[in-house]
Amino acid sequence: MRNAEYFMKLHYPAALRFDPEGYWIAEHPDLPGCQADGQTAQEAIASLEVSRELWIESSLATGNKVPEPAETPQYSGKLLLRIPKSLHRDLAVEAEADGVSLNSYIGVVLAGRFKGNEPVISSAQPLAQTDSNLHRELAVIR
Repeated sequence: MRNAEYFMKLHYPAALRFDPEGYWIAEHPDLPGCQADGQTAQEAIASLEVSRELWIESSLATGNKVPEPAETPQYSGKLLLRIPKSLHRDLAVEAEADGVSLNSYIGVVLAGRFKGNEPVISSAQPLAQTDSNLHRELAVIR
């Protein structure tokens, strides 16, 4: 039988968002109801560690099943996209004016879409290394 120590070693994805009332909320989507909050994103994630342990221990003690983390989809970074010829031309002209490749330019344009909206912090970038003054963010971390 799997114990709490086994489940605590697994990597459960966490969702992190800034609440308009001024605090951060972190939760494990794979563990329904397992969430925590904090004044900073780091504080919410640290509190989530404690909440996860209590959630797992409580579930095991009451005989409930503890789900394992869902598989995280893998992305290649390649995207085939059909766009109007006029848009292709305009993007190519702007990329050339900036002195960058069309791929690089489109990547920057797409990344700019998330600036000030809901950027994603990937599992490759630990939360502790992100700017703690970020506001209105939704992050999915692993």
